Amino acid sequence: ACTDALAAVAADVGVPSSALRGVRLSQRHLAAIFRRPLTLVACQHMMLSNRLDIYAARRRIAAADADLRLELARRGQPFTITPSYGEGGNNLGLALAVPLSTENQNQGPIAQAVARRAAAQVACEGLVQQAYAALQVAWVRFLSARRALVSATGVLRVTRQQEHAAQLALAAGEGSLPTRLSAHVATIAALLRVAAAREQLQLSVGALENSVQAPLTGAPPPTGAPSPAGASPSPTGASPSPAGASPSPAGASRPHPLANPQRKVQS
Repeated sequence: ACTDALAAVAADVGVPSSALRGVRLSQRHLAAIFRRPLTLVACQHMMLSNRLDIYAARRRIAAADADLRLELARRGQPFTITPSYGEGGNNLGLALAVPLSTENQNQGPIAQAVARRAAAQVACEGLVQQAYAALQVAWVRFLSARRALVSATGVLRVTRQQEHAAQLALAAGEGSLPTRLSAHVATIAALLRVAAAREQLQLSVGALENSVQAPLTGAPPPTGAPSPAGASPSPTGASPSPAGASPSPAGASRPHPLANPQRKVQS
């Protein structure tokens, strides 16, 4: 069982199981998590700042913005430099030639760039929504595991007191050995429940760290975080886009309903 558990830890870390031989694993970081108030908002900030897939989606939006700005810059009237001749062909010079057609103005490439930018925005928003959902599930699991551990610890405290009282009563001649043994068995059962609750808490912390892709005992969460929509604002240079072809789709700045939870876990 220990070998299987060690292999599972090595697989999660991304190293061979032989690399963890002789490494002593402890649960001290759980106490560190309890000493530091942990909120869902802090986990959301860590998720938006640390998840590589969200970062890559934002970079794709930035690239689409750059393409859109380039196509918008190209829609101005092109001109060419041509030779010019004076009267009689004796004066040779240069002249600017501007085409008379004003129908196209690079509208096709602009529309394609707008579509690519909108597709990147929608993909990023969908990815962030999925990340929020996974984080919410992991957060609820963490709260449930933490409450279970607190409850099991309280039961263990009571059973130890009862066992101690039964031992004192037996020593004073007022109790019986079956009562003392029954209290001891209850204490052992409470210890097993505490161990199981601690294991579930460990698993829930791992799932929460996986959802934010960062250790919960690291640096404090950032004071500010990007918009939950997961996209950078529209470039200022893209404002002259044609009507109906805004580079930012409607609703891009709408906050996620989970963006301002007030629930808090006290240490």
